[in-house]
Order: sequence, then structure tokens, then C-alpha cells
Amino acid sequence: MQGSFVPDQNQLYALYIYACGVHRVGKPNKEMLMLLAEDDRAWESRVTKEAKERGITVEDLREMEGDTEEQRKQRYRMVPLAFRRVLRLVPQQPTGATQSAISCEGLSSSDIEPAAGSVHIGARGVLAILDVVRELPFLEVLDLSNLTSIFLADRYQSNGVQGNHAIEALCQMAVKHPSLRAIDLRGQPLGTRGAHYLLDMLRGNKGIQEVLYDTGAVAPHLVKAIRKQQEINAATPRSPSKLTMEPSPVMKMLRTVDRKTLREQQLLRRLIESEIALGDILSYDDVSMAVLHARVMSTTETLTRSRGLCGDGVHLFLLKSGVLRSAVVARGFELRRGDFFGESYDGILFSQNLLEEVERGVVYAIPLEYCGPLLKVWSKRVEAVYSKLKYNTILQAVDTWTKLRICTCTSAVTFDEGDVVIRRGDAFKGLFLVTSGVFSVVVSRKGVASIKHEFTAGDIFGEEALLVRRECSSVNIVAGSTILKIQKTVNESNNVGGGVEEPPARSEKDDEKDEDEEDAVVAEEGAINVVGVEEMHEAANSIEKGEGGTAFSCLLIRGCAARVLSSHLRPVFRTLAAVYSRHEELQPLGK
Repeated sequence: MQGSFVPDQNQLYALYIYACGVHRVGKPNKEMLMLLAEDDRAWESRVTKEAKERGITVEDLREMEGDTEEQRKQRYRMVPLAFRRVLRLVPQQPTGATQSAISCEGLSSSDIEPAAGSVHIGARGVLAILDVVRELPFLEVLDLSNLTSIFLADRYQSNGVQGNHAIEALCQMAVKHPSLRAIDLRGQPLGTRGAHYLLDMLRGNKGIQEVLYDTGAVAPHLVKAIRKQQEINAATPRSPSKLTMEPSPVMKMLRTVDRKTLREQQLLRRLIESEIALGDILSYDDVSMAVLHARVMSTTETLTRSRGLCGDGVHLFLLKSGVLRSAVVARGFELRRGDFFGESYDGILFSQNLLEEVERGVVYAIPLEYCGPLLKVWSKRVEAVYSKLKYNTILQAVDTWTKLRICTCTSAVTFDEGDVVIRRGDAFKGLFLVTSGVFSVVVSRKGVASIKHEFTAGDIFGEEALLVRRECSSVNIVAGSTILKIQKTVNESNNVGGGVEEPPARSEKDDEKDEDEEDAVVAEEGAINVVGVEEMHEAANSIEKGEGGTAFSCLLIRGCAARVLSSHLRPVFRTLAAVYSRHEELQPLGK
């Protein structure tokens, strides 16, 4: 073992939490966390480094953490996962005293007692655990027999992780594992595909001598082939395990930070991947690097470090919780969860817009040096759109920073005439800034379509769902203004299924209700065609020149920009939506 690398508990914990973020595991498995609790070696390594960074002694840090004699005994009894020869997740529950005193992550195997039942982790959870198993140099037996079926959710998956994906990943890991000898998969309903993976694994790694699995759904010839290969492997002398001399690339990439920060990093990953203008731009590797080097700070510290919306010149700030308000403009706007600031652009100056804390929360600070691809795409979008947005009438009321944020969160979309952009009852899709063509608000009465309002180049629509309690649209908005095509769309929709019966005679009161029954007025919703930066240049030129034409195109504003713009121009949007909305709360009060 001299000169070989064996990861400690903290390194394996960091790897597991990182893997959970990569594979989108919402909640790390508590049984796995128990196996990764700190032992003496990991604790000593962590506190020594942390005490040195803080400039204090280890004894002072021990006192600050409230380290007790009982906790020291727990660490002493903890067997490091890297030195275990058998890995089995057993459902366990804390004993009486520790159940209320210690969280699951602080428990060791001596503080818990076995409980009956199976462990549920799912296919994604298996992938995260396999990433850890790959780094265990002395593991000989991998026992997954007490897991619930990893195939349970297959019927609900379309492009997600399925059970066979987990079996394939298991076999790929096992082929290269230096010491693995036996795998127990009993209880998993393996089929022909999974059996083929097992056979290839046995042929690829002669050190694996035993694979236990249910043969009920496996073809007999595969069962025979697997049994024969196991006999061949068992007859082959096992060579000594070859331990790695240095950490794997993944282990090298992981930074040594406290466990709370590790969990926050993976929450940041999920926030980035779900946010428009972040997750749709950054690649998998870019997100990983940004997550690993991000800092967690309070909103108070953020305001102290930054110069308002300009940031500190070093970090991109992304709000996890809390509320910040721009305090300089006459009517300040608010920044909430998912909103970001701190970047700058050459040749464009904007007011610092000093921020004030409305509600205390948590902010992620991502170093700008790890946001290179993101800033490059944003700069291209700003170059394509910003100079043209200055001439839009509605946006004259917003400041320069808001216009820049609109550029970064904007994509150009095109439609064909008759496509439904927004359907009655739809939730918020984004703010549509018309660049060419005409978009019509269509209403129907007794199957006869009519145009209530039109949007031309420079107008904005789509704000209605942001303003009302029901958070949905009350009208249909269609590309084009040719009433004959719109009426044809209505007739085609009404004739689906062999025609529509003639309605009985109705009173004037019932006729008024007809105006709200528009679910069958329009045809199927047209697809939104997202185009690139060149098309954004063309769309922006249309804004500047006020050109129309036969094309129907918009700039679609979503994410942070839509939230900021809604906060900034809420009274304006209410006035605009009141012209065509059918929601009572947006209608002017009768005199």
C-alpha cells in the first residue's frame, strides 16, 4: 500500500454529493450518508486544514464545533468506506438517544440498528453510488439485493434514466474495478438486455467470479452462458489488486470544503440548470466548474462586497433566496430567486443602482473566470439586440441594466400565419416583443371568430398571466390578422370528429357566456421556432426600422429578464393587458 492513494471519508462524501448533483438525485440516500460519516483520519485532516485557514488552533476549533467525548468515540468506531470489503445498504434507524440528537449525516454504524425492509434509491441513485464504488480500492462484494426494483419508474420514463441504464453503468464500472469479486442483484427483474451486460462484464473482468441474479425473465441460453463464464472466472487464479498511485481525475477536481458547502453546491447546480440564459447555454463541464468554485454568502455580505448591480468585478451573483431592491431609480425593481447580476460589457456604461436588502437570504458567488462561455454568448446577444432596444417606446422607462438583462435572456422566435402563440388557459410562457408581422387577440361567439386587438412591431404581449391571480391567459393570441384564415382555423377545429351539432336557442344572458367559451376556437398550437444570433440581428433591425412584412417573429423574453421587467413595469403591463384581457381583476372599474 506504500505510495497508493486511498480516499478518506470526506473525499468520498464530496464525490457522492457531487455525483448526486450530476445525476439529478434530489435527496442523497441516508444509508449511504451513514457509511460516509467522518472517522478519526478524515476529521483530523479537515480540522487541521480549516484551523490553518482561519488562523486558530485545532483545540479552539474543536471547542467552536462543540466536539464531545461521545462524538470522538463515534469517529473511533467508524470503519472508513474505502477499507470495507463488502458494501450493502441496510435500512437502519437511530437508537433512542441519537435519534433526536444527531442528524443522519453524523451517524456511524455503531449508533444505528438494522431495520426491516428494503432501501429505495431508484435508478439515478444507483448511478451516484456507482461513482463512489469506482473509488473503493478494497471492495470485493457489492450487495444490491435489498434495494427496491430500479425498474419501477421505467414505464413513466421517456428520455430519463431507466433500470437497464443503471445495470449498464454497473457493468462498465465493474469491468475496470481492481478488486471486485462478487455482485448480488437478486430482487431486480433483469431481462435479456441486462443479462447481456452481465455476460460482457464477466468476459471483460475475469476477477469477478460470482453474479447472483433472478433468472425468471432471462433467456435460458443466456443463463447457461453466464453460468459457464462464472465457472471459467472461478478457475482463473486471481491476481493481486493493483491500487492506483494517484487520485482519479474526478477526485482531483473536487475541492476540499465543508459538508454544508458541498450540499449547497449541488443545489446551485439544480438552480443553474433550471434557469433560462444559464442552463441552456452552459455545457455539463462548464456547470461543473462553476459549481465547484462558487461561494455561498448572505445577501448582507453581497451588498457589502458589491457596487450595486455592477457587482465586485470578480463574481457573478445568483440569488438562492431573499429579496434585493434597486434603490436608485424612482421606482426600484426587485431581484429574487434565480436572478443574477455582476457582469459588465465593454463600451456600455450603466448606473451602479445601489441595492438594498428587503428580505435576508442566500446568494451564490460564481467567479467570472469560470463563466467564460456564458459571458461570450451574452456579449453576442447584447451586440445583436441592445442598440435596437433603446428605440422601443415601452422600454424607454427602464434603465440600461434592465435592457442588458433583456438581451441576455432573449431568443428570437418565428411563427407561421395561423399558429397559436398563446392559448386561452396557458400559463406564463414569456414576454413576446413583436419584431415583424401582426399578432391578433382572437375571440369567438357561436363559432364565429373576430379580432379584438392587434399587436404590431414594437408591442409586447404575454404579460397577462403574470398579473392575475389565476396565472393564466384569458384569450387566444394568433400569428396573423387575416380573418378568413382565422375563421378557417375555427371551422377545422370545430369539425374534428364529424361535425358539431346545431346548438339550441339561447337567451341573451347565455350568449354573453359564449364569449368566455373559446377552448375550441383555435387549431393546435404552433411550434415555437428558436433561431440563432444572426436572426436576432435581423429581428432587432426590424424593431429599429419599424418594418412589418409577411414574417411573424418576436423576441421571446424569459427568466430573470421577464421577472425584472414585470417588477419594473407592472403598472404599465396592467394598463396594456386591460385592453384585451377577459380577467375581471384587470377590467376597469365601472362608474
